[in-house]
Amino acid sequence: MRYTPFSQALVLAGWMVFAHSASATTLVQLEDAARANAGNVQASRAERSAATARRDVAESQSSARVFGGAGLTNANEPVTDTYVREYRRASATVGVRWSLLAAQLSKKRNVKEAEWDVARARLREEVAGNEAVRQVRVAVVRAAYADERAALAKAFLTERDRVQGQLQARRQAGTMLGAEALELATLNDSVKAQLNRQTQARQDAEQSIRRIAAVEGALSLSRPTWPESCFNTANLMREDGRGKESAEELNVAAALSQLQLLEGGILNSVEAGVQVSHSQMKDSPGHSGQNSGIYVDFSVPLGWKKARDGRISEWSAKRQQAELQLQQERSLRQFDIDKGLRDRALLKSELDDARNRLKASQEALRVANLRRPAMQGDGIAEQFQARHALYQASVQVVDAAEKYQLAEADLLAMGPDCATGNPSANATIASAQLLAALGGRQTPAANESNAAPAIAAAPAPAQAPAAQSPSPRTAETRPMPLKKPQASVASVRTKIGWYVWEAQQLLKNPAQIDRLPPNTGRLLLSFNAQQLKFMEPQDWSALRAKANERGIRLELLLGDPDWVTTKGRPQLIQLLSGLRELPVDGLNLDLERSQLPQGSITQERWKRDTVATLREVRKAVPWELALTTHHRELDDAAFLSALRIAGLNEVVPMIYTQNANRAKQLTERLLAHSSGLHVSLAQSIEKVLSKEESSFHQGRSKSVQRWTALSRDLSRNPLFSGVIVQSMADYEQASP
Repeated sequence: MRYTPFSQALVLAGWMVFAHSASATTLVQLEDAARANAGNVQASRAERSAATARRDVAESQSSARVFGGAGLTNANEPVTDTYVREYRRASATVGVRWSLLAAQLSKKRNVKEAEWDVARARLREEVAGNEAVRQVRVAVVRAAYADERAALAKAFLTERDRVQGQLQARRQAGTMLGAEALELATLNDSVKAQLNRQTQARQDAEQSIRRIAAVEGALSLSRPTWPESCFNTANLMREDGRGKESAEELNVAAALSQLQLLEGGILNSVEAGVQVSHSQMKDSPGHSGQNSGIYVDFSVPLGWKKARDGRISEWSAKRQQAELQLQQERSLRQFDIDKGLRDRALLKSELDDARNRLKASQEALRVANLRRPAMQGDGIAEQFQARHALYQASVQVVDAAEKYQLAEADLLAMGPDCATGNPSANATIASAQLLAALGGRQTPAANESNAAPAIAAAPAPAQAPAAQSPSPRTAETRPMPLKKPQASVASVRTKIGWYVWEAQQLLKNPAQIDRLPPNTGRLLLSFNAQQLKFMEPQDWSALRAKANERGIRLELLLGDPDWVTTKGRPQLIQLLSGLRELPVDGLNLDLERSQLPQGSITQERWKRDTVATLREVRKAVPWELALTTHHRELDDAAFLSALRIAGLNEVVPMIYTQNANRAKQLTERLLAHSSGLHVSLAQSIEKVLSKEESSFHQGRSKSVQRWTALSRDLSRNPLFSGVIVQSMADYEQASP
């Protein structure tokens, strides 16, 4: 079968589509492989394993020590003025000694330092994984656009032999100067050189991907797309931080934890111990004997206060240094994000300009095609030059689109994780119609309309990925997404939030919000399974508008203790797959170990399963993610670090006490080792709880004053994100 230039162009376009749609490793799979297999990630993982081992060693250092000894003594002891006893004594001693006070504090200090080393190692592993993903994305973008340039060059060169023959014939006939023919021929040579460069660029990019991700087999190197929400300013500038900023957050928290260990007085400097021992003796000549006893000893350094004050000064200076560096890193990151967003806007404008120039080149080629019969031989040169101008304009569009997507890849590396979307079916710039025009022919559609060939769409902002499974909603058409505020949890640190367990009533009557205090900043809304099953985004329109008017965040509140188990986890993911379109700002999961059957799961197992569940939830929803649970479950820096790496943004410890100092102390302690997670404080106004746990008996006014004071005091820490009250219904039942 003999291919015409036009059919060759169509084959090229079809080959690009087939190559991208065939069964091959996708970009999402490459990103996962890069996070797991990149050299720097593996090195960081080994470092984390070593840090974990050091922590285990520090924890295993017991305060109890077993000691023993044996001896042989030749004795010459005077018994009376005239009698001296001579004998040989063999003895053996065994005992146990417990170190107390300062020794225990030293162990705690060593364990804390080891825990922070593990957290830093986890962070370095996360940073290495993010950098590997960025490199893979950049390589995929370069490979995809190298393929497009190569397709454009191949389409242009399909007419090379025919054009060369025409030029040679006109030169021999004396109707074209040799220099003119040579100049036109060199245009083909330059395009051929460009084809070779793009082929090499594609190979280099593929080798880079295989080196980073350590994958074999076919690769799907289509042009990636990312949801426009990924490039929202508030989303990119969320205070979760990345890289150096997160490292300084850890340093601040580590310094605070060390300062807390130094809060005690002289007891923290007292070396003390308890010793239990037993000795067996045998005299020769003589009888056997034994000796048992308990001993208590202590020692106090004379300069204990000066030494303690020196350590406090040291860690205070380290904390101040870390806080200043944190502010600097945060400022730099915000500057880089702001600059990146401006550059992206400029590159989008340049891309639009390049596409306009491409339209002009297409029109010029159409005119040259129409004029060629009338100009006879002279029309060959004009048509050829117009085709080359179209090729150059097409390459400029590809160049501009590549710069635009490379800027997006760099921007994504500065913010929270953002899922890569599926490439559009017509994402390629090198459309079949454009390739046909470069090959010297037009598609039938273009000939019928006598219009310029169509231009493939530029990279358009991708929508959020579709739900994983269909929901039972029956609406024929989907409404446009409702506008929602872009404030993060950091913006409500001085405001009050509310658990709303009967949220369906609030959807029907949003005016109920007006009964809440003016400094209300967020609502956590819960629904039963039946309500969620038939819920539509438009059901939220009135409440969303009311919340926007008052600047209130709306968050979905879901709770079931079984969701942390391997059996219950898929049920949660299935539920979330039908809720992605709801116009909410976040998802709060209420997961409490105490609600599971007693003895059914250990705390360590619950922590591991909770991390696994949150990791799956992070993949399933685009919102900020929070966890509500009892504060005792969160008193573990390693667990908090694992939660953050899994994709959690915020923890909400339930600290139900009316002792404001106690609540503040526990929250500050959690903030000190939160590993960069935001921390809210859950308080109670429930009628069923005691006066020590709930403020119901104090009334609404005094309760609001107390919560506002707590928020004001704790908001000095940038990771604090406000007080959340359990619940709105109980608040309304309390006395004024």
